[in-house]
Amino acid sequence: MARLDGVVGREVFGPVLDRIPRGEAKGPGGRPACEPMLPFKVLVIRSLYNPGDARIELQVTGRPSFKRFPGFSAADKAPDGKSVRAFRGKLARPGLVGGLPKAIHAGLGRKGLFARKGRMVDATFVEVARQRNSRGEDAAIREGRRPEGWEETPEMLRRKDLEARWARKNEVGHYGCRNHVKVDSRSKPIEGFVATGAAVHGSRALEALLEAGDPKTRADSACAGKACGAAFAAKQVEGEATGRACRNKQPTARRRKRTLAKPKIRVRAGHVFATMKMSTRGAWSRCVGRARNEAAAAMTNLAHNMVRIGQTERSGLRGW
Repeated sequence: MARLDGVVGREVFGPVLDRIPRGEAKGPGGRPACEPMLPFKVLVIRSLYNPGDARIELQVTGRPSFKRFPGFSAADKAPDGKSVRAFRGKLARPGLVGGLPKAIHAGLGRKGLFARKGRMVDATFVEVARQRNSRGEDAAIREGRRPEGWEETPEMLRRKDLEARWARKNEVGHYGCRNHVKVDSRSKPIEGFVATGAAVHGSRALEALLEAGDPKTRADSACAGKACGAAFAAKQVEGEATGRACRNKQPTARRRKRTLAKPKIRVRAGHVFATMKMSTRGAWSRCVGRARNEAAAAMTNLAHNMVRIGQTERSGLRGW
């Protein structure tokens, strides 16, 4: 936490957090609104260790390192779960979530933490709480409608996720959303991300992740089609996708050699997802709704970048 304190600075995230609307005092002498950086750092702690909203107050109050990181003194009271949830809801507003990756990208770029030797594009599932709906309710949700009778019970409706979808991969079902990321292939921080439903194919987010001027970008076999090749050409980016196997056709020796060389670089994207799922526990989310899950994915990616910064600074890996 002490190493991360030099990363989460006002100069990096201040322009983004200043756009969050603040509540006015209820009357003369009322308590003023707190600095947005304080609850934002509490959200960073939540993304790193993934405690529930009800336990975040206990964790920040009981651990001195957690209390020093946001800037609370021994006499200050830590925010409760409702305050953290309300601030996360403000962060999920349109235009704010997309500004966090750009802010950290600019801050890391000034620190020289991007090698710019290449990029990797990949995606991972983020599980959410599975809904126990009837077949008729699931059919209505897939059609974009609210099932009949749900408006009569708003307490239940708040707990229902109408935007999460099912996906099946390698005979395993996943329910929630997908976190599509663009990673530096050498230094491994995340430069950009797109959050979609779990049923969205990995190639659909390629065009949104690419930017003109990117170095050579590698992707998996999901991006081996003509549409993805057109997306690379439109952004004038050199793309390389892992080839798909052809039935009843043996690959040539040259193609076999190239196929074996590609995973040695693309496996580094798996290191990023391993950090998310094992170190920061970002394989699942407690949030409901696409906007909140997108904000949670942004904070998970931000937590990975901070962990990676700590590793880079501790190991002295600056000789890109």
